[in-house]
Amino acid sequence: MEGDSGETNMNNTFQPAPYEKLRLLKTAVIYGPNASGKTNIIAAFYECCRFIVNSTDLKLDDPIRGYQPFKLDRSSGTQPTSFKMVFGGKDNLKYQYEISFNAQQIWTEFLTFYPNGQAVILFTRTNGHTKVELGEGFLDKNIKRKVLKNRLFLSESANNSGDSQMGEIYSYFKNIEFWNLLNNLDMHVLARK
Repeated sequence: MEGDSGETNMNNTFQPAPYEKLRLLKTAVIYGPNASGKTNIIAAFYECCRFIVNSTDLKLDDPIRGYQPFKLDRSSGTQPTSFKMVFGGKDNLKYQYEISFNAQQIWTEFLTFYPNGQAVILFTRTNGHTKVELGEGFLDKNIKRKVLKNRLFLSESANNSGDSQMGEIYSYFKNIEFWNLLNNLDMHVLARK
């Protein structure tokens, strides 16, 4: 979560190296009236992280549990769910990870990072393919590029291939902790290690 350009509450922001122009918030609050979607934001983020961490547990043709289309719109029942996350790794690099999927398969999966501020593709997966195209930023060019249609390449390469580059990114998602003070979801309100 990025801070605005104002000068108030500067003690709640920090500037990660090497991105001195980027101001990130140390803490943020989601608030609003009842039934406005606050819990859904946290639940969606939880489901996405849980899917990344547990993707390799899926067997051939197992459904993807995190797929939950909007029930009041019949056309959304066939549309993929999409997530796009921008985050910083231990190496102080900016990463962008995108996935889209339905109950049966991954439709797209992209991972990009930004050394020196320029986008460098690590890998791409498009059109529901099970084969991944490695980008110039991916270090281990001999890695297995094919995954099951319901598994994420990020998870597969970190867990089954032992790729340390993907392992660090996978660990970022694995180390996010969720705490639910109301105990009404299968998760623990958002806290970061």
